[in-house]
Amino acid sequence: MAKSKKDNIDFITIFNPDGISSQNYRKEYPDLYNIPEFEDINDVELITVWYFANPTSPLVESVKDKRLRMQKSHFKATDGYSAERSDHYAEDYINGALPNHDKIKSAIDRMSAMNPHVRTQASRMVEKMLSDFMDILQKDITEFKKGADGDIDFNAYILVRKRVMENLDVIIQKSESGFGTKKVSDKRTSIGENITELYLKKKANVGNT
Repeated sequence: MAKSKKDNIDFITIFNPDGISSQNYRKEYPDLYNIPEFEDINDVELITVWYFANPTSPLVESVKDKRLRMQKSHFKATDGYSAERSDHYAEDYINGALPNHDKIKSAIDRMSAMNPHVRTQASRMVEKMLSDFMDILQKDITEFKKGADGDIDFNAYILVRKRVMENLDVIIQKSESGFGTKKVSDKRTSIGENITELYLKKKANVGNT
């Protein structure tokens, strides 16, 4: 079956957990450590919240029913460990019966407020700033001539480079984090279908044991 045009479109995701183990999730995206609403939930819960509420999650678009979406989100976050367990988790969430329900709800509210456009723009701005810094550091000393006689302004040369170097580490760190953004191929519909298929298969297996 030929791919649709949508299948070939790249789009930006924020804090995408696909292919990342739960124990490495926050390490992959250090910005997550700085969000207070995520501090009091564990890594699996945070990934569950991502699938359930992040605007760039495939399930947010494809699964409108909240109970079913939470079911699939938890199942995906736990690597398909137990369909029955994910059923119970979703049911407890809908009924407000999770032991840390308020913390999960707070994390969901914060996750749903993530703005792909703003974070992409921020990432591009940092990349531009880093490029500008690199250009400054590569300037030849002769570009710092002053006056009619063309003497080198060594103080200006040293001051500019010093100030760039003082801020370079922070800019590099921000550039590497990318504000949690990641470009992926747009296959949200097929991803949702694969999650559904895996879930139903696991649930059927549980029923047969």
